[in-house]
Amino acid sequence: MTKWEGNPKTACFIFPEASGHINASLALSARLAKKWKVHYLSNEVMKDCIVNSGATFDDERDAAPELCEDRGDGRPGYFSAYERLRHDVLPDSKAWEGR
Repeated sequence: MTKWEGNPKTACFIFPEASGHINASLALSARLAKKWKVHYLSNEVMKDCIVNSGATFDDERDAAPELCEDRGDGRPGYFSAYERLRHDVLPDSKAWEGR
């Protein structure tokens, strides 16, 4: 096993678009960013809020484009990725059953 050489004082937040959790995390991010490195993987629409909290913003479309593609269900982003996964793993399930 390889020893991790990274900074132990690093926090990463990953939230899907329109997530109610991201707003609640920004106050924590602002406090953490005073002493830690804080990174967010999120949607471009949240960039200003994230950067204003002192965190680094990474656009989910650049870092994980496969999660953001609309594959015909009309719901881009994580919703589309979830629906594709549900279709592949539980093809006969209803949306609420897959969750």
